[in-house]
This record gives sequence, structure tokens and C-alpha cells, in this order.
Amino acid sequence: MARPKKHPDSGIYYVRRAFPIRLQPLVVRSIGKLSLQTKDSGPARLRFIHAMHKIEARWARLSAGPAVLSEREAHELAAPARDR
Repeated sequence: MARPKKHPDSGIYYVRRAFPIRLQPLVVRSIGKLSLQTKDSGPARLRFIHAMHKIEARWARLSAGPAVLSEREAHELAAPARDR
């Protein structure tokens, strides 16, 4: 069963999951890490569940392929870069 891991130096918990083989060509790494931003085991367990859902959602978005944006959505996404 998967569970949060504790970093040996900092003591901060994190999630480590291998990307499915079908998605590895789409990402640079074969293993992804996500910090749970806590040193306490209680909150780490709760944040672990949320982190696993985030990872699964990301995999689903990658599997779905590129999204088609409307012109308005594209402008909204580009606005922060333009403002900088």
C-alpha cells in the first residue's frame, strides 16, 4: 500500500509515484515527486490522499491529449506573461 515518505535530511513528507509507461514520453521524468509540506505524520496522511488525487487528475489530463482553447481562454492564459 502506498504511503507518504519522509525525506531523510529535511524530515518533510512527500509522495513519490512512477508515471505510467504510456505517459512517460509526454513527461521528462519517469518518477514524479510532490511535497506534502509538513513534518507531522498526521497531516501528512491527509495531504497524501489529496496529493494522490492530484496526481491521478494530472495523468487523466495527459491521457486526454491537448485541449482546444477558445481565443478568449488563450488570451486569459497569456495575460500574465504579457503583463510581465
